[in-house]
Amino acid sequence: MLAVLKTAYQLKHAKGGRKPKLSLEDLLMATLQYVREYRTYEQIAADFGIHESNLIRRS
Repeated sequence: MLAVLKTAYQLKHAKGGRKPKLSLEDLLMATLQYVREYRTYEQIAADFGIHESNLIRRS
């Protein structure tokens, strides 16, 4: 699953851009927590130490 995310990320950001606040591994973990545990974005963002809007923008 992570290999697919890395390939998609490389294609999308081939021209460069700003570095993400969450690594792909953390983003995958946050997505799984949201889908499987029914946690809110606010709870997940607090666990990762980022603002809720950054998490929503990336997911």
